[in-house]
Amino acid sequence: MRTDEFEDLLRGALDHQAAQAPSGARVLAALAPRTRRRRWWMPVGGVVTAGLVGIAMVSASESYEQAAPGTSLQVSPPAELGNVYWEPTWLPSGMVEQERSYAVDDTWVGSIWASGPGTAAPWVHVISVVPGPGQPTGPDPSHEQVLVNGRPGEWTVSSDPRHEVHTLTWWAGSRRFDLLGSSLPDPKPVLLRVAESLRPLAVEPTAVPFTFAAVPGARVDWSGISGDRPDKAVMITNLVFADVGVARIEVRPDQPVLEGARVPVRGGTGWFRMAPLGLDELTGQLVADLGGRWLVVSFLPYAAKDPAEQLNLLTTVANSVTVGPTPAAPWLGRRP
Repeated sequence: MRTDEFEDLLRGALDHQAAQAPSGARVLAALAPRTRRRRWWMPVGGVVTAGLVGIAMVSASESYEQAAPGTSLQVSPPAELGNVYWEPTWLPSGMVEQERSYAVDDTWVGSIWASGPGTAAPWVHVISVVPGPGQPTGPDPSHEQVLVNGRPGEWTVSSDPRHEVHTLTWWAGSRRFDLLGSSLPDPKPVLLRVAESLRPLAVEPTAVPFTFAAVPGARVDWSGISGDRPDKAVMITNLVFADVGVARIEVRPDQPVLEGARVPVRGGTGWFRMAPLGLDELTGQLVADLGGRWLVVSFLPYAAKDPAEQLNLLTTVANSVTVGPTPAAPWLGRRP
C-alpha cells in the first residue's frame, strides 16, 4: 500500500483498533490524535532492529486446523513449529494480496487483499492477534454480537464518515481475529463469509531487512511488504516516537515524484516537502536515492510540527537506516 494511501486505512479503523490492539501491535491506532506533547529526543541506547524479524505465529503449545463453514476453529498440538498467516479461501471477485505485515514483537500478523489501488477500491484486512495482558478475551456486550464458525464475536463500524470501515472481531483459542473491510457491497455477509473461509497458511518468515542505528526516542513497531506484483515490492517499517508521531520508512523500486527543497541526506542530496497526504495536518516527506531503489521517509505527527522539526527528525531517521536486499514476494498480486 502506497504512502499516500495508508493513512486513511489506519485512521478509518481507529475507533475499533485503539481500544483493542495490543501494545506492540498498534497497526491502526498509531495515528490517534494526541494532546500531550513531549520533547523530540529522548535518550535510548543500543541498536533498534526491524530487519530479519520472523513471524513465529505458532507457539510451542498450539496450532490451528482449517474450519469448514459453520464449524468451530479448533486448537490442537502442532506437528512442528512454523510461520502462519491466515489466508481467506474465498474473497469477492478481483481481490488479490497486496500486503503482508507483522509486529516486530510477534504479537500480530496481517495481510491486505484489494481489488485495486487506493482506499476507494474494495479491500479486506486480515489480522491475527495474540492478546496481551488486560486485552479483551471476548466481545464487548455493548457491540452487536455475531458468531463466526460458532465462536463469539462482535461487529463494529468506524465513526469516521470520510472512510467507513467495518470490523468483524472474534476469539478462537488464544487468539483474536480482526477482519476489516471497506467499500464492500453488503459488508456483513461478505466479511462473515471471508471469516468462515480462513485457513492457516505456513509460509517462509516475512522479514524486512532494515537496521537502525540508535534513534533517540524511537521504537520499531511493525514492518511489512506491499505492492501490486512481485517485481514491484515495497518494504515498509514504522518507527514510533512516544507522544510525538510515527515515522514510516519505505524502500521503493520505482522513482517517486521528486518535489520540494533539495536537502543533504545520506552523504548526498534528497528532496523534502510538506504535503497533506489526506491528513488534517501537513506531513513531512523526505526522499533519497539509494542507487536503483528509493528511500521515502514520511512523518505523521500526533500534533502540529513545523517543517524544520520534521526535516530534522526525517533526516535523522534516513541517515540511521541500513537497508538490505528486498525480499522475494511471489505472493503479491495473487488470488488465494
